[in-house]
Amino acid sequence: MQVLRYGSDRDVLGGDRDRGVELSKMTAAARDKSNRTCCRRFLACGGSAKEIAVATNGDRGLRWFCLMRLRQLSFLLGTMVIKLRFFYQKFRVTVVHDIIPVQIEKQLLEQNKKAVLLVGTKFALLVSRI
Repeated sequence: MQVLRYGSDRDVLGGDRDRGVELSKMTAAARDKSNRTCCRRFLACGGSAKEIAVATNGDRGLRWFCLMRLRQLSFLLGTMVIKLRFFYQKFRVTVVHDIIPVQIEKQLLEQNKKAVLLVGTKFALLVSRI
C-alpha cells in the first residue's frame, strides 16, 4: 500500500468545501434516494457497494460521509475534467475506487493493497495506479 499526498480540500473540490453541509440537511427519504444514486455512480466508476460497507465498518455516519464525498467526486468528474486529468496523470491513477474519511485511512492501509491518495485534510481517494 502506498500513500501519496496532494493539495488541500480546496484544490480538489474547486473551492466548494461546504457542498456536503447542504446535502446533509436532506430528509431521510431523500437521503435514501441519494444513497442509491451515489452507489450507482460509484459502481459505474469501478467500485462496489460491498467496498463501501467494508471501508466504513458498518458505521452509518461514516458510510454517509463516504457517499457524500462520492457524490462530490461524480460532480467533479463531470465538470472539472481538465483539472482531474492533470491530477490523474501526475499520480498515474487508473481507477478511483472510493473516497474515504482520513480517520479510517490507517485501517485500510493494513487490509488493502490499493493506494490511498490523501487529497485533503478530511478525506482521501482510494485508487489503483499504473
